[in-house]
Amino acid sequence: MFNIYHLIFGWASIAPLLANPTILLILQIIGLSLYVIGYIIYVAGRLQIKEWFAELWMPTKLGDGFTQTGLYSRIRHLLYLGSIIFSLGIILIFQTWLGLILYLYPLMMTIKTAYKEESSLLERFGKDYERYMKQTGRFFPKRFRKKDDEKNIKN
Repeated sequence: MFNIYHLIFGWASIAPLLANPTILLILQIIGLSLYVIGYIIYVAGRLQIKEWFAELWMPTKLGDGFTQTGLYSRIRHLLYLGSIIFSLGIILIFQTWLGLILYLYPLMMTIKTAYKEESSLLERFGKDYERYMKQTGRFFPKRFRKKDDEKNIKN
């Protein structure tokens, strides 16, 4: 699938470690699937926050609240999750050690940014955001709770 890439960057490839070329193809298919799923998650999150979204080079757009509906009712950082998943998909598609190494720093920075964003939102929205944090997962949904647990969270 990406033979030209492997000819150019063969030194960084994991292909020599895997004896069976079918495994490489399977990894590429999994990578492509992760890329598509991650991109769908990212776009869904982006469409849901609409006017509050700000590109990195734009000033932050502050609203009167924060999104708690739709997918954001289960996960607090959909955009970050989507970008983490589709980046991992790209690594599996191209199958390089270099890609994996270059993935680790942005991954750590994304996680660090999520923590900073949460502390900023806690300062801004206080108890409302704290309650939202208890109900949702940072990057992955929390397990489904019993009805009694939900009543305790609301109180």
